[in-house]
Amino acid sequence: MTIRLLVASILCSTMFLTAQGQDPPKPAGQKPPAATPAKPAPVFVIAKSGDKLEVITKEALEAKNKALDEEYTKAKGQYDKDKKAAEAAQKKFDGAEPKKAVITTVGAEYPSKEAAEAAVKKMDEDKAKSGEKAKEPKKDEPKKK
Repeated sequence: MTIRLLVASILCSTMFLTAQGQDPPKPAGQKPPAATPAKPAPVFVIAKSGDKLEVITKEALEAKNKALDEEYTKAKGQYDKDKKAAEAAQKKFDGAEPKKAVITTVGAEYPSKEAAEAAVKKMDEDKAKSGEKAKEPKKDEPKKK
């Protein structure tokens, strides 16, 4: 009888130890957690502010335009406030109305910064070539003496 108890205790302890090493059973209605969605690759654009060309991400361009819009709103509010104060005091108001600045995109969207910079370089070269052609006198026109 003691042998039976000994074998039974060994079997029970073996089953208990192997059950602890396994993952607990999953409930039938639950799905495994979905993987976090991958962040899309940044898209680069060529931004033009005045005569300056700059390569930035599309998100950065939107953020800059939003910041410029907020600055314009503040400046316009201050301008209106100062103008009304001058009119109320019957004084001449010499302040210039603020102008809204917007950074625009030139060309297409580029998958990498290097591709966008190459496009900027090509635009600069084309601009330089067109500037040289404009400076050269036309062959049909007589030269001035």
